[in-house]
Amino acid sequence: MSLLVILALAAPALAAPLYAGDPVNVRKRQLGQDVFARSIFGARISLMVGLLGGCAAMGGLLIRIIAGYNRSFDNVVMQDMDGLIRSHRDPRPAWRGR
Repeated sequence: MSLLVILALAAPALAAPLYAGDPVNVRKRQLGQDVFARSIFGARISLMVGLLGGCAAMGGLLIRIIAGYNRSFDNVVMQDMDGLIRSHRDPRPAWRGR
């Protein structure tokens, strides 16, 4: 059911090049830009960002599942995370105190 809702929301955005910019849509901004077309193409970008975020979350979940079952892989992941944390440079100047 939820897949149908997602497809119903994503279908107009994915098919935007087929019908966006149609002369029937007369609502324009002051500069003559079609409001409907800009909204639909903006929805395409939002869907892409959401999809990439979901893929990143699934990748992180997969890494943690593998690390939970394999102790040596967990050590490698933890060393990488320690290196990332240590590589962070504090933007505050040293003379202001930390």
